[in-house]
Amino acid sequence: MNKIFYTAVAAFTVIATPANAAVFFSDLTNFQIAAPGAGLIEDFEGVSGAELNTPLPSLSLASGTYTGLAGTPFPNVFVSAPGFTNFGAGNNPTSSQILTANGDESFDVMLAAPTTALGMNLFLNDLGDATITFYDSADNVLGTTTYFASADNLQFVGLVGDPGESIARFTFESTLGRSINTGIDNLYAVTAVPEPATWSFMILGFGLVGGAMRMQRKALAKSSFA
Repeated sequence: MNKIFYTAVAAFTVIATPANAAVFFSDLTNFQIAAPGAGLIEDFEGVSGAELNTPLPSLSLASGTYTGLAGTPFPNVFVSAPGFTNFGAGNNPTSSQILTANGDESFDVMLAAPTTALGMNLFLNDLGDATITFYDSADNVLGTTTYFASADNLQFVGLVGDPGESIARFTFESTLGRSINTGIDNLYAVTAVPEPATWSFMILGFGLVGGAMRMQRKALAKSSFA
């Protein structure tokens, strides 16, 4: 099935507090430039049968273990089938399978293997914000970012860690998901720890993204004085 993964970078506000040199990205293209080894590791399309549309205490997949945090009602994690109509405006009916929950969509994801970069699509509602927090294997916070409802309620978040850091798990906590569903889809990650040469390419990617942003700011400055 076709997967929805467009982003509306200018249509939302992000509050990010990355640790050390970890960098957040709000679009897939720049995330993959900064982390060239990142590929799709989970789209939830393989979930079927009794696990589909069925709330569970936790869901174990090849990509990791997805566990509900809200507690009430419990169990509460499930993968919604295409055609679901209770997400935020702009996403109904859905055209892909999405990880969500019964009740408040707050869950913890322990990756099957740590990664140096992790990104995903976020499905939000019209009622509040969602906070995503990334942790290393020792449970140290690598970065936290909060997304707010936008016109289409579909956004992207990606984190590329500082050299030497590995993302082992993350949490997703939304506001008022009990009324309108929120969730995640299409997880992208680097499936192996990069070699030194790969880090060089990732640093080059950061430079290219930064250079493009500086050029854009200069162009806007010139146009404002024209």
